[in-house]
Amino acid sequence: MSRYVLFPLLQLLTMMVLGQDEHWMRLLNGAGGPDLIGGVDQASDSTYRTIVRYNIGGTGVAVACGLDTSGELLWWKPTSHGAGTLHCGLSRCVGVRADGTWLWAGGLTPGGNQDPDALVQAFTESGDSLWSIRLEQTGSQGYNAMTLTSDGGAALAGLHSDGENQFFIVRLSAFGDTLWTKRLGSSQHGENAYSIDTTADGDFILAGYKVQSGGQYDLHVMKTNANGQLQWQRSYGSPWSDNTGFATVLRNGRIALAGGERVSSGSNIRPVMYLLEANGDEVWSAPDPDPPWFGVYFAKPIEMDNGDLVVSGGQTLNGVQVGMLSRLDSTGSLLWKRYYQTTDLPNYTYDVRRTLDGGFILAGTAFDSALVSQDAWLVKVDSFGCLVPGCQVFDAVLEQVTDLRDALRLWPNPVQGQGHVQVAIDLPAGFALRGPLRLALTDAAGRLVEEHAVPGGVSAFSFPVFSLPSGLYHVHLLDATRWLSGTKLVVSPP
Repeated sequence: MSRYVLFPLLQLLTMMVLGQDEHWMRLLNGAGGPDLIGGVDQASDSTYRTIVRYNIGGTGVAVACGLDTSGELLWWKPTSHGAGTLHCGLSRCVGVRADGTWLWAGGLTPGGNQDPDALVQAFTESGDSLWSIRLEQTGSQGYNAMTLTSDGGAALAGLHSDGENQFFIVRLSAFGDTLWTKRLGSSQHGENAYSIDTTADGDFILAGYKVQSGGQYDLHVMKTNANGQLQWQRSYGSPWSDNTGFATVLRNGRIALAGGERVSSGSNIRPVMYLLEANGDEVWSAPDPDPPWFGVYFAKPIEMDNGDLVVSGGQTLNGVQVGMLSRLDSTGSLLWKRYYQTTDLPNYTYDVRRTLDGGFILAGTAFDSALVSQDAWLVKVDSFGCLVPGCQVFDAVLEQVTDLRDALRLWPNPVQGQGHVQVAIDLPAGFALRGPLRLALTDAAGRLVEEHAVPGGVSAFSFPVFSLPSGLYHVHLLDATRWLSGTKLVVSPP
């Protein structure tokens, strides 16, 4: 190949490498009050679907959003529900169907003093509303979760309240027709379903919480047959008030149950994972081993190909609520844990999905920089939970700040071997560091290559690449306890 052809090809390859950005954070801000996100799912073309919900002037607005693989908006299509205010479902309340259309489940509170109703809405592949079904029954009801069924329909789970809360399950056809509804559990004690999954034979596993006769909350699981008839129910947790549960049916028929429980009567809640037999018998429980605890798993676990479990949730660190992603092995041992936050502001994650590239996408809510309102929040990470590949090599660094990606600039990029890279660091005014800054490089395989201390008070400096072979590197900006920012660097032949 002649050099006149080789140079354009190398230039094109460099542009493709630097242009790829499969790990990102996105805040989505509507036109009304607090913006809440109603789950997330990935379409077969690798783009994402989500719902941003806000209420303005007594009108609920559900915004259907499509995002590309870099987190950029493809479309933003609001649907107004003038009858009242909207409520979002939580873990897995958005689902893309085989034909590309997709569903969102939540609730609608009509104007006046009327009780909330359950609501499900269908969209075209490009986000236009196909239909919406509002389930109006005596009492209050709303959907928290959904699982798609093989006939193109869905089973939805949530709450029905007619004096006391009960588990609620509804089966819909592919066209939104209600095939049946069931209320499950005791009307004497409060219960609420937060997740639903399908077994290999078409039965359903629901999980949530149950208030016991002593007044304490427990994680609670129910099994029904394909027609919604209760087969068994079991409670799990400590003798004290715990948090809600989220259940996933594993490939071998067992059940992974994620939630939160207390160590003692006055203790904070800590994340916990249970492995259950198909009949509900406990195989093991795995509380989070790393204090201080004040957090929960708050989404359906994901079973990995090797049997590991990945689950998202929330944790309070340094007085601030942050998003969390954890990976456990098949025995419940914690392999790694990552925290995500916008700059020192409260964040909440409600859903996590495995993505087609092997990473994960988390959906939740974050306060904006002025602490004025909440924005819908999406965080796309790689298979190790990193916003920029290579974060797993920094053992003492668990927290990742998601909105400082523009704080680090490198040039020239690509840089020729034997050259120097110029670095500019632009942190927000008043940003509080936790220890000295450092710059670290990892190679394309995720191995730590070198580190550079950032001189105190310096926002611009350079470092040489004399010792670096040609290739792709990831550059990480860290302080003593947090990953702050990162970018790619290409070293080309001298």
